[in-house]
Amino acid sequence: MKKFVKICIVLLVLGGIASALWLYLPYYQISSLKNKTMGQPEEGSPSHITYLKESGIDTIHMLALGDSVITGFGTDPKANFVQSFSAGLSEQTGKEVFLRNEGINGLTSKKLYDIVQRGRLDEEIKQSEVIILNVGGNDILRAARHSDFATAIGTFDTLQSEFVDNMTGVSDIILTLNPQVTIVLLELYNPLPIDHTFYSLSDKLLPKWNLRLYQFAQNFNHSVVVQTTKVINSSHPDHLSVDRVHPSQDGHIAISQQALEQFAKEKHSKSN
Repeated sequence: MKKFVKICIVLLVLGGIASALWLYLPYYQISSLKNKTMGQPEEGSPSHITYLKESGIDTIHMLALGDSVITGFGTDPKANFVQSFSAGLSEQTGKEVFLRNEGINGLTSKKLYDIVQRGRLDEEIKQSEVIILNVGGNDILRAARHSDFATAIGTFDTLQSEFVDNMTGVSDIILTLNPQVTIVLLELYNPLPIDHTFYSLSDKLLPKWNLRLYQFAQNFNHSVVVQTTKVINSSHPDHLSVDRVHPSQDGHIAISQQALEQFAKEKHSKSN
């Protein structure tokens, strides 16, 4: 009997360790990837802003693909994240930015892959110096709508696997058409208030999702993962709109400022 109890205790301890690793290992992995890709510009390795400023092009072509964060749902169309980022990039580089916003409200990673795969945007992809990609939130929200939140969390790994497959397909096409493009990705943020029943669990699961974004960014020669979670979180309730899901006007501006800050600090080319 004592032996059986000891075995049970060991299994419980091992289970606890495995659960802790499942939840907290992504924090460490993201930190490692940030250190690799977000180092300060060194001699011969300019920042993204400096690279674009010193390049021989007169106009920076920017393509934005994604969901309602890209369309600027519920905000001033002239002052959403994409427009604000475009204007800021133009100001900091001294060059005109030609923006094409192909955002679609409710877009999922599967639908994005379908759109890119059809080839309608091939020429825009080829011409772009910068491509913004933002999907993933609707992948999770749609799963949650078809079941209770707890069940949706239980299918998290499956959702994430499908997301990775779709985004890998997207990256393969983009790299074939334009291997030197700079890709801009946005971290998925937690819109739940801190007193929500599932806030803590969501806050632990999001790094697992965002880790895949940082790993996905490694597919490209030049990429930035905007740290959206720094500016859209429970400490900044005013950065969410009244629906408590989408960024507010202030939230869009905050994301834009965060993106510009990283463009000015991070090096254009990755370390080997």
